[in-house]
Amino acid sequence: MNPATQSRLKIASSDPPERYSRRLLRYVVTEHELLPGSRVLEIGCGTGQLTRHLDRLSLEVTAYEQDALSLKSAIQTLPDVEFHHWKDDAQRLGEDGKFDLVIVHGSELLTGDLFEDATLRWTAHMAGYLRAGGSLMFLVRHDPVQLQNPVGHLPSCYTRLFSRFPGSTTKIMVPDALSDQRTWNWVLGRRPRAGKIAVSLHLPKQAISRFEWHQWIANETARPQVPCCLWARRQAAVDVQIRRAA
Repeated sequence: MNPATQSRLKIASSDPPERYSRRLLRYVVTEHELLPGSRVLEIGCGTGQLTRHLDRLSLEVTAYEQDALSLKSAIQTLPDVEFHHWKDDAQRLGEDGKFDLVIVHGSELLTGDLFEDATLRWTAHMAGYLRAGGSLMFLVRHDPVQLQNPVGHLPSCYTRLFSRFPGSTTKIMVPDALSDQRTWNWVLGRRPRAGKIAVSLHLPKQAISRFEWHQWIANETARPQVPCCLWARRQAAVDVQIRRAA
């Protein structure tokens, strides 16, 4: 793991425990047409807070987590759920075409330019686990310091990424609760409102094989690429400086 990635993960590990509002849970279930027995692949499940809600709805969840302590806590809390250690973005996570929904909480590849070849290939790799008509959902925090100088991707970055793939895209922004300190920073006019963004890619009803995904991504990555946003361009420059100093 390079120094830039270690720095990002250290920042992420200091975030407060995640909470999931009814509005967000309603989006996860209804927008993706989940029913009892639907198969869900959850990447970066943490201590299993969202996993717990999905399990209570009788969904068949397969969850992966990178942090050993969080994974241990999730296993102890939800012994009937299938948990695995998430090693890296190249890891095989199950059978192709098996899942109705793939949820990604975080990935090293989502902390840089979303239009890089590696990110496009990984997104297609995740989509390969979906059945025909299934959905891929990125669930990320949106915590801008200033609208003119965002810290992190804009919501439009994720929708533009998914717009390059077959299917349709939906999204929802769920602000933090009023009890959250970050919300009061917004109330007092100190910074824009923070919350969670859920962006979903809904695949066509026709099945897409892993081979067809490889063909599609080869054509897509052959196109000229530009950074998805100004923040990504700045972040890439910071990463270069960190690597040179290491």
